[in-house]
Amino acid sequence: MNHRERIVIYGLLSALLLVTGLLLLDRSGPAAHAAPFAFDDILGPADGVELRGGDDDAKAIVLRNSDGRPAWGDDAWHRAHSRAYVHIGRILNRQLAADIYEEERAALREEAEVKDGDYATRLNELNDRLRGLDRESPEAQEIMQQGNTLLQEYRQWQQQVLARQDQLGAQHLEQAYRELVSAVKVVADRMDIDIVERFIPTDEPFDAVGAEQATLAIRLRQLLHYPADLDITREVMQELALEFE
Repeated sequence: MNHRERIVIYGLLSALLLVTGLLLLDRSGPAAHAAPFAFDDILGPADGVELRGGDDDAKAIVLRNSDGRPAWGDDAWHRAHSRAYVHIGRILNRQLAADIYEEERAALREEAEVKDGDYATRLNELNDRLRGLDRESPEAQEIMQQGNTLLQEYRQWQQQVLARQDQLGAQHLEQAYRELVSAVKVVADRMDIDIVERFIPTDEPFDAVGAEQATLAIRLRQLLHYPADLDITREVMQELALEFE
């Protein structure tokens, strides 16, 4: 290679190096930018989040999603549950006022009134027979003995009527309670609620006569403050086709 050829080749190499350097210093093309996440206030997705307990690793817990609820263990008592409250006294009173219950109570009352009238007639007849007789006479003594026996029978019958009324009331309460629980379950499933507790609203009137009843009214109100939205009494009454006032 002569001197002239070397000059040409070196010149071409120098030009090539210059162009390559300029390309490295100033690249053309789109700039790279970090695209923001659609929900920039959400972290994840993640299988779990470990929450440390200070310097003790043994106290650390792993928070996970268990069927849509925050959970920090495998059992039911190591997870968060959604809660709601129902004023069952208000609902039960409306249920027991329904025609189906009132008809059964009325039938028992009518039966008792007929029987009561029969006893009253028999007692009046004995009183009429006794009127005008010498109370010491054998006939008067016999009538009075019949009267005492009939009066004792009447009182026993009254106790039986009261027991039947009490039993009927218990049956009605249990039936209404079962219907209430079924309605609560339907509403809870629909609203995705885990636990529903009975309660009495703090603003409900006491309707108490005396300090003892007022004290009981306070003791029955286990909640002192709660979010109003946790009260699903209206929804349960609607499920039972009861009017909410």
